[in-house]
Amino acid sequence: MKEEEDRYIYKYDNLLDIGYKQIYLTKNQHNSIIKRRKKNWKNRYEYYLNDDRVIMQEFSSKRLITLNILLYPVLVLMAGLSNFKELNRDLKRLFNEKKCGSFSEDWISKNTEQYKEIIVLIGEGN
Repeated sequence: MKEEEDRYIYKYDNLLDIGYKQIYLTKNQHNSIIKRRKKNWKNRYEYYLNDDRVIMQEFSSKRLITLNILLYPVLVLMAGLSNFKELNRDLKRLFNEKKCGSFSEDWISKNTEQYKEIIVLIGEGN
């Protein structure tokens, strides 16, 4: 078998299309509920809610992407011209994180305290 035939091709599934609702949490709300993945200047989160879970997707922040663009010449010098293609690929992935699958995703299940806190914060508690 060829290696190319065995490669998995990633395709992002928009959670809004499969019944999730996008919700918003401030930095303080996020950091008070999510103890192990703090929100800071390097990342941004998108939150999606359905009846069973909250899905958190972590992406690079616009500040981090801007910093990478501004420091690109320095990064080229540090990485060397031999790694120029890899550097360009990594920068391209920063601009297309959903398309490339270069983000992290965590779930918060319904039967947890964190889920209940989020429901209360967004005002959907019964």
